[in-house]
Amino acid sequence: REAIHRLRTGRLASDDALITLGMAILGPDIAQFDVSVQEVRLAKEYDLLASAHVWARKGKRRNPEGLWELNRLGLLGPHFNVAHGNCLEDDELKMVLDAGCSVTATDFAEMLNAERVAMLGRVRKHGGFVSLGTDVCPYFNSSMLWELRHAFMHQRENDNRDLHARGAWPAEYHATRTRDALEWATLGGARALRLDDRIGSITPGKRADLVFIDTSGLNVLAAMPDGDPVHAIVMYAESADIDAVMIDGRFVKRHGKLLFPDERLAQAKARLLESPRALMQGGDYSYRP
Repeated sequence: REAIHRLRTGRLASDDALITLGMAILGPDIAQFDVSVQEVRLAKEYDLLASAHVWARKGKRRNPEGLWELNRLGLLGPHFNVAHGNCLEDDELKMVLDAGCSVTATDFAEMLNAERVAMLGRVRKHGGFVSLGTDVCPYFNSSMLWELRHAFMHQRENDNRDLHARGAWPAEYHATRTRDALEWATLGGARALRLDDRIGSITPGKRADLVFIDTSGLNVLAAMPDGDPVHAIVMYAESADIDAVMIDGRFVKRHGKLLFPDERLAQAKARLLESPRALMQGGDYSYRP
């Protein structure tokens, strides 16, 4: 509480700044239930988004009915984000979405380690909106272009199998489209962060947060100029094709190069390389796929 109060009333008090405060909490999957209650109440008190890792089946959670209990206490709502949620049962998922919570899928991590498929199709089926995130960045490419592409392909595969089983074929008339995936990675993320009134789409009155993709590269040119530009971005573009990035109307990358002093970037890289060594010193944190 002390740290949240200090940040919320000090350096990160503003909700209009480029960096705003949120809470990554243990949640009822992991924490004692009274701790979960305190965490979520703190988020509501300071009007912050609280994101919780929700992964395991009921029998493997520390608090099997934890989400239900939080809802009965009136503690679930748009300020609560479910990260993953693959093992939520349908009634739990509906309850979470009806309460106004957001669900964020991280397909790379979930396709490797989760016992159930990503939540993309299930969330849409229950009338919720989908958002995408990245997870375990030391193990996977954290490019959102990669994430949205794999999310699309993963959901399209599930669509194809389901539609074929129901005799609703061909899939292109019913299944997920690349335009859906682009929305998951843009407006969906903005909604999950409760920032969709400011970012997430090119709309008058919103901030100019823009990514400019060069479509002249041979890898993207194959899908242009007469093809669907959304399809070209989702299925062909790579990070190297991002020519420019604008944040709140200011360029931070242009002509394929970050507008950031090389010396400070080198220092940041050095600190980045050193931090995991310090965190993992003395323990076995090796990754086993």
